[in-house]
Amino acid sequence: MWEALLLGDGAAPDALYPLDLERAHAKLAGFKEHIVGFWGGGAEGQSLLMNGDASKALLRSTRAKLLEQDSGGNIKFICDQGLISPGAMAVIKGNPGGAEAAMKVIASAQVPEKQLVMSEMLGQGPVNLATTALIPEAERRFNPVDPADFALQVLLDMVWDEENYGPALDEFLKIISA
Repeated sequence: MWEALLLGDGAAPDALYPLDLERAHAKLAGFKEHIVGFWGGGAEGQSLLMNGDASKALLRSTRAKLLEQDSGGNIKFICDQGLISPGAMAVIKGNPGGAEAAMKVIASAQVPEKQLVMSEMLGQGPVNLATTALIPEAERRFNPVDPADFALQVLLDMVWDEENYGPALDEFLKIISA
């Protein structure tokens, strides 16, 4: 989460890319002794917060909504300076169900009423923006792609990731492993 490291070091959200990995890694090295856990699976952040072992965490919106509910509202979910990335569905070449069946599943998953169910259950942001109008006002703050929340977040640069992720991760792992 180089973007989070840079934001924590005072970088402007609209000026993150290209990422200054040297600065991000220096930030990480400077405070890693205060980190109680590094992400290894989705439930870890939830557990650390629920158990009181951590006071802040960067979680997926789906986990954060459930955490707020499970904590009775004692742990709050916010989008301010959150990191948002696009989701995607793909048809795998040669899949046994065939391309036509896979495309039907993808089309079905984009129906606003079906995406509303996912939003209600998990806080998953819909890809079909027509769903946003269906989300009840009280639940909109859990929708990371709601215009009010989307504007507060940093859109991850997936092209940068594609070109830089491997070597950047190697350096990151050296720091957290030392």
